[in-house]
Amino acid sequence: MASNVTVPGGNTPLSTVSLDYNRNLAPVATQLLSSIYAAEANNTLQAVDNPTASPTVESSNAIALITSSMSSVPTGFSSMIIGATSQPGVTSNIVVNNTNTVSNQAVIFGTAGGYLETGTGQGTILGSLGANTIMGTGGNWTIQTDGSTPSIGGSYIKGQTSNVVLNALGADTYIGGTGSATLAAFSGGSLFFGGKAGTKTVFSNNSRAGSGDATYVGAAGNSTVYANNVNGSYIFQSGSMAFVSGSGSNTMFGGSGTATLFAGTGNNTFVLGSGQTQFMATGGNQVIFGGEAQNAYFSNNAFINLIGNNTGGNQLIALGGNNTLSTAFSSSNNILQAGSGNDQLFSGSGNDTFISGAGGASTMFGGGGKDVFVLSKGMQGATIWEFNSSSLLSLNGWGVDAENAAVTNQASIDVGGLASTRLTLNDNTTITLVGVNHLNSGQVFNS
Repeated sequence: MASNVTVPGGNTPLSTVSLDYNRNLAPVATQLLSSIYAAEANNTLQAVDNPTASPTVESSNAIALITSSMSSVPTGFSSMIIGATSQPGVTSNIVVNNTNTVSNQAVIFGTAGGYLETGTGQGTILGSLGANTIMGTGGNWTIQTDGSTPSIGGSYIKGQTSNVVLNALGADTYIGGTGSATLAAFSGGSLFFGGKAGTKTVFSNNSRAGSGDATYVGAAGNSTVYANNVNGSYIFQSGSMAFVSGSGSNTMFGGSGTATLFAGTGNNTFVLGSGQTQFMATGGNQVIFGGEAQNAYFSNNAFINLIGNNTGGNQLIALGGNNTLSTAFSSSNNILQAGSGNDQLFSGSGNDTFISGAGGASTMFGGGGKDVFVLSKGMQGATIWEFNSSSLLSLNGWGVDAENAAVTNQASIDVGGLASTRLTLNDNTTITLVGVNHLNSGQVFNS
């Protein structure tokens, strides 16, 4: 919801000024103008329309009111209002090159449509409601944009050589450069490009329903992305990256850099690149299209579906909770390891290895390859499906005699109409081979 902030001022040149802001930043704008007018009333402020020379007071008491395009703003002004006007709703189309090098500057867009080259100073830039263009030509800047409208859109920020902290409340576009950047998107529809170099940190939190998805495109620099309560697309290229998702449904495309991925309770899709990947899921349904590298995937009360092949295979490891780990659509030679819960493990057509967990009861589904099932003392039992003539069973920890006795004394049972085999170890742990009439002792080995 748009609102127009108008605070009556004092004498010329600082008279009534109106700023177009969304409700998010309207209180900030009101407080800012009130402080400026209070300083003017005490005769401690020098406000200059479109200044051509430096102020005659200390920079902290000097403000430039920009109502027309300027090729340069003289140094010495700590505050600047671009598009200061007494006419609400006006689009300024003002172009400003900020040559001011004062530290802790406050640059405010009074209306939409302004263009600012930041210069080499440092400070805070407050964007108005609608579309503004900010070019980071140096310095260290914190940028806060306001909301956008369907007809005007959001702001355009280009980092270039500046180090930028951006809080985007509108559907803004950011293009990074060689500087570092911390980017926070609080509304949908934002589009961020990482740039050539520099470390990029992105916080994506869409608190406005129906406002669109966020998109981040990384580049050569290293990126860290926190995606909370947002549906977004994130594309990474050659830089290393860390990605943390929350409750939203995101799509992530990896690149050639190393990747560390944390998936929350949302349902996400990950398309991995050629870089090495470490993956941790703490909930939700996670679909992963595997990359070229050998990767490790950890699951805590989650569902991981790994699709695709690589030459070395992958390792899927269940931790706590009840997990589902699947490589059913992979022909690589993968390792699937159960955890402490009641886990389900599915393999594909490769020669896969299943490993039981401590304390849990696992259900394992073999594929068409030469699968190995490694079962150890301490588990609460296992049920194995698709144990074929080329599969192997490894028993560990019960002792050779007890393990051999379990094979010798195997029992024939019925599981859902399928003739099956059950082994019982000396601690009453049971292993059920569904669809296996008789277990060949040559398929069992001890370690």
